[in-house]
Amino acid sequence: MKIRRYKKVNRNLNFFMTNFGFRKPYQLLTDGTFCLAALNNKVNIANDIPKYLQGEVKLITTSCAIVEMENLGPKLNGALAILKNYVLHKCGHENKNIPGFKCILSMVSNGNPNHYMVCTQDRDLQEKVRSLPGVPLIFLHMKTPTLEQPSEVSVKKAHDKTSNLAQSELDKLNELKEKEGLLLYTVYCLEPVFISMITRTIKYKAVKGHRISFNCTLDLSEKVSSVKAKMLEDLKDTMVESKVQKLTYWGHISIGTAEFLGTTFLVFLSCLGACRGMQGDGMSSMHASFAAGLAVTVAIQIFAHISGAHVNPAVTLNALIVKQIGWYHLPTYLLSQVLGSLSGASLFVSVTNTKYLEIPDDGNGVCVNAIHDDLTVFQGLLVEILLSIILNLAICSSWDARNSDKLDSVSLKIGLLVVVLNLGGAVYTGASMNPCRSFGPAVLSGDYTNHWVYWIGPIVGAAIAAVTYRVLYLKNFK
Repeated sequence: MKIRRYKKVNRNLNFFMTNFGFRKPYQLLTDGTFCLAALNNKVNIANDIPKYLQGEVKLITTSCAIVEMENLGPKLNGALAILKNYVLHKCGHENKNIPGFKCILSMVSNGNPNHYMVCTQDRDLQEKVRSLPGVPLIFLHMKTPTLEQPSEVSVKKAHDKTSNLAQSELDKLNELKEKEGLLLYTVYCLEPVFISMITRTIKYKAVKGHRISFNCTLDLSEKVSSVKAKMLEDLKDTMVESKVQKLTYWGHISIGTAEFLGTTFLVFLSCLGACRGMQGDGMSSMHASFAAGLAVTVAIQIFAHISGAHVNPAVTLNALIVKQIGWYHLPTYLLSQVLGSLSGASLFVSVTNTKYLEIPDDGNGVCVNAIHDDLTVFQGLLVEILLSIILNLAICSSWDARNSDKLDSVSLKIGLLVVVLNLGGAVYTGASMNPCRSFGPAVLSGDYTNHWVYWIGPIVGAAIAAVTYRVLYLKNFK
């Protein structure tokens, strides 16, 4: 794993060094959010980042970033002390009360002439940096420094720089190919939202059976950088194009299968715990509540590192609003969750005796959420909204970088929160908080009584929670 990690960072560094002139020591322009995250995750910036980048670094900040941390109060004194140890570069904003993120943006705008690498945990600042060509972005992920792959803007800028090729150089290239018997081609190092071009010269030496051994050397002459664009046109390989599609497709498959299986497990286990007939008269609502909550724990524990384990369209909407995912993720998440809901309900029906699945004349289908007879539909809707607000606020908190030191056993914590919400709300509405938890069982049983409540309630609650958290807490943190 470490070898792959260092190969990736070397590839990213080579891209910026080749195309934008970065050199050691790397200048790391750091803000307070990065220092705070490092402090909470016990990351020693001065020691760990040089090891990660495999080279000397120079830690830099601005007076605006320091003033901003001072204004946020004594709780951030630890991060402030770290930030004050760094070299202070003049930003030209003295006595202007400029927010730290705007100050840093101004330092890397206009082509990033000082070759800064931006170190930040601020998601909005990260998005702004990605829109600037030639600005590397470093952040902490899973308590580990991470150099993000070059953005599409940087890749396009690098491509534009190498688009001019003299005819004489092209003739020399063709002559070399004919005389030396060399096959030149462009290899794309493919990662999500990133294509880095490396030009390689491969000379075949021997063919043994079905195995081909060859000598690979990187042609790092001055001519290579100028012929990349022409080689892309002359030696365009359909295999490379299909690989782009394959990796993009595989990324959706990976997320989709995780959400499908997670939702399947959630619905299946929740329905098993709610099947009163199999448990007899001694079954209590606590039994079903713990089954539902710990089913969420199972899904998060298995799939959170792959897709985030939303297993809930309302949580996916929440993630979209607080910028955990993009619009292009929505179809994969939603389709997988709906199919997983049907799959989980189908598995439950297939393992349960049909006599326990029969719907009484005055009752509801097994595992189907229903509003209590003494409540109006509006009251049931309000209960689902309120429960969903609480759940999604907790989920927003788990995504917040400032809360990273409290994420141990987060799967169990979220699961127990669902248990608590079920213990309080199950008697009112069944405490769905998840359209997919209600959808599959309703389809399999054919019972759609007030089914719209279990879509509108969780979605409205998630939207309220996400907007509240983003406006009041994420914006205020800046």
